[in-house]
Amino acid sequence: TDRCYVGGPHNAPLTEDKGVEDIDPEHASAFSVNLDFGCQTEITGLFKTQLADGIMGMEDASYAFWSQLFKEGKIGSDKQFSLCFSRPLGAERKGTEAGAMTLGGVDPRLHESPMVFATRTNNNGFYNVHVRKIYLRGGVGGESAKSAKPSAKTIYLDVAEKDLNSRKLIVDSGTTDTYFNWVISKAFRAAFKELSG
Repeated sequence: TDRCYVGGPHNAPLTEDKGVEDIDPEHASAFSVNLDFGCQTEITGLFKTQLADGIMGMEDASYAFWSQLFKEGKIGSDKQFSLCFSRPLGAERKGTEAGAMTLGGVDPRLHESPMVFATRTNNNGFYNVHVRKIYLRGGVGGESAKSAKPSAKTIYLDVAEKDLNSRKLIVDSGTTDTYFNWVISKAFRAAFKELSG
């Protein structure tokens, strides 16, 4: 357990809080909490050459970062957090901004289009969801759920809803991979080839 300050600069240690704006405009001590966490001291295998990516478990568990903050009354009265992703043009060892995390709700100032929600199908642990349909859209449509170019080609994958959900589907903020059930392979490959040439 250590004292964690939610806020302040990411490139300088928070050795003390003088109660002035040198640490955080909102005074980091107001958002401090005793936090249980683990530190990685050795890297082997898969992530050996990867830049630090800030992976942090956000599952619905008592030991999760956001859950510890909620229990301490630091992020409001709702058990909520939101993640807004962006795609930087490059990556640097000293750090690369790739989005924002809002604890306790959402920050509409970060939105370029309306939020997209999925109902959770379980009560704890990972965030299981039910998928009704999958579409692929041509790259000219942009990165947002709302297309930047309405004429961008979109292809519906003709796969039965029961097949899409034949195994548990989760939304996971801590992985760089997306796994699909093999049953969508044929439709996915055909749509991808049509869009990419």
